[in-house]
Amino acid sequence: MEAVENIGPVSGTGSGATGDQTTNKLQKLPDLVSFEQKVSSDKSDDQIMANGSDPGGEGSTDSTTSPGKNSKASSTEGQQVDSSQTESGAVKGDSESGIQKTDVDVKAEDAATSKEKESDERLESTGEPEDEWMDILGNGQLKKKMLKAGTESSHPAPGSLVTVKVNGRLDSGVCIQDSTENFILGDGDVIAALDMGVALMDEGETAEVVTAPRFAYGRKGREPDIPKDSTLTYNLQLLDVKPGVDFTKLTSEERLQFGEQKRERGNDLFGREDFSGAINSYSKAVTFLDSSGQGLSGDTSILQKIHDSRLKCFNNLAASQLKVGATDAAIRSCEAVLLTQPENIKALYRLGKAFGNKGQTDKAITTLKKALKLDPESKLLHRELASLTQKQKKEVESEKTMYKKMMGSMGGAAEKKDEASSGGVLKWSLVAGGVIAAAASVGLAFYRSTH
Repeated sequence: MEAVENIGPVSGTGSGATGDQTTNKLQKLPDLVSFEQKVSSDKSDDQIMANGSDPGGEGSTDSTTSPGKNSKASSTEGQQVDSSQTESGAVKGDSESGIQKTDVDVKAEDAATSKEKESDERLESTGEPEDEWMDILGNGQLKKKMLKAGTESSHPAPGSLVTVKVNGRLDSGVCIQDSTENFILGDGDVIAALDMGVALMDEGETAEVVTAPRFAYGRKGREPDIPKDSTLTYNLQLLDVKPGVDFTKLTSEERLQFGEQKRERGNDLFGREDFSGAINSYSKAVTFLDSSGQGLSGDTSILQKIHDSRLKCFNNLAASQLKVGATDAAIRSCEAVLLTQPENIKALYRLGKAFGNKGQTDKAITTLKKALKLDPESKLLHRELASLTQKQKKEVESEKTMYKKMMGSMGGAAEKKDEASSGGVLKWSLVAGGVIAAAASVGLAFYRSTH
């Protein structure tokens, strides 16, 4: 796995709505279902730089399993009737049997009425409908149940800044998160289950969300507390909803905070091999950290941190883009780093690799040699350069062979043309000679006939 810079795990949250509100809320659910396509399982590349690995970061993982569906079992009592003992649908001895059947029916009706009354009382007192689960995606893998109602129709819009109290646990009951999180809804700052769940909550609502692994930490889990393929249950409380963040109006400190949060989220996704998700997070981080034309002011140390974090984002963005084959985009990301840090080894390495992927072997070798001068001990650089040098030799040999074949073909055609030309001259010479000989014979015969 090629590592990224300063990786840190990011936590997240989410929740849901009740049955009566399902239709309206699903219509307003932001376009988050695409999170299903963001989990990739591409194998990682070589780690970069030091000791054959890319210096500056680590990867993390992802995991969860599918939730089960609550159901209630009920049984009813009945009596079997021997057909030989019945006549016109009547049971022999119906006096006694009929009384028993009536008693059973009455008991069942009383139990049902009692249960409905109990459920109604519970809903009135706690706002919790019994077993009122919303199947968010319709496949049973992401479900939500309201535990306490919030302010009706106050669900957050995509891009809102939300504050959510999160308590997460494994199926075993082990707590894996207990915190209050602030994040931009729909930006991919948290796991997909929480992003989608919170989008269906009202402000002040408390809800429970059960998620399958694919919408949480997947087949890798999150070391050390979340095993791979873990089903997770979250208790969520949507505490506050604010309008979308206008990054141009943020202070330098706030922009650094948001940028770092998204960069760390990108690192987490990169470590779990969700390269498309990582690209999304790094790109959004760059937006917060881009100071061009914004007139940022403040402590010099804060501005330097913003600059450094932005370069890390571009470097990690290039690594992610190479993973998904976005070569041209990776070249642009590397060039953004080298514009202010021309001796950035990781940017040079990735730029050289991108050139190599495009078949521009000469440019790739030149770029990697520049990086090797800065880090002559790098095994990875030596290995990559050796591979490209060998590739260049094969390309030269291939070109020579092709040239020889082309020249040989042209030479053969010329020889055939010469032969054809020579044959033509000889043929016409013979024809001309024959004509002359015939003419001479005719002349000689005429001479003899006249003398």
